[in-house]
Amino acid sequence: DLHSFPTRRSSDLRTFAATGLTAAGGAAFLAPMLRGDTRHLVENAFANEISDLTSEYGQLRASFYAVSDTHVSLDIPEYTDRLANMFDDIVSSGAAFDTIVVNGDITNGGLEEQYALFAETAQAAGFSYPSDFTLVMGNHEQSPYTEGDAEEYAQLRRTFIEQTQVSGLYYDFYLNGCHIIVLGPDEDPEGSWVRVRISGEQLAWLDGLLAADEAADVQVRRSEERRVGKECR
Repeated sequence: DLHSFPTRRSSDLRTFAATGLTAAGGAAFLAPMLRGDTRHLVENAFANEISDLTSEYGQLRASFYAVSDTHVSLDIPEYTDRLANMFDDIVSSGAAFDTIVVNGDITNGGLEEQYALFAETAQAAGFSYPSDFTLVMGNHEQSPYTEGDAEEYAQLRRTFIEQTQVSGLYYDFYLNGCHIIVLGPDEDPEGSWVRVRISGEQLAWLDGLLAADEAADVQVRRSEERRVGKECR
């Protein structure tokens, strides 16, 4: 199960503290945020308390923080300041966690120096980058600086993989026995770079993983309530 908590601090970042899956086992999949750009909405960010959430499902097996739309950019220092404040809050909470999920729009434009700034800010707070993080490609990681042709989109995708050291634009892994599935835009957008496109090949891969989990009686939880389709926005 995913759980959110009472909040205490306001931030423009759409951030929440979450605990992961319980001893009954399960799978969660993470996709780029599909609701459009709402980073200017002010929301509270961090938990006063984090419980181990022992329940009828058993003891907690994995826990994580989740954040999206950090939009790190050398041109907008206040975004970096907010990121640093978030990291400080995670440290000061003293809560154990298994990973920090950044669910899309890590950077403002997918540039190497923006990834480097995120890494420097994380390391300054005492985190290991990228090993302490689960990183998801968002539409801003494919934000073109020219006309947005096929080669530029391909280069932005390569940069994401190189700078985050993930195995691909979409991937899965196990976290303390919990199956984590990460989706990412692997097709060129049509009409505008803000449109996240997920290939039929990726959806077939996802279907296969979910079918295997269902056959093994693994519960599945999503981080996004909206249906993932061929094209998401």
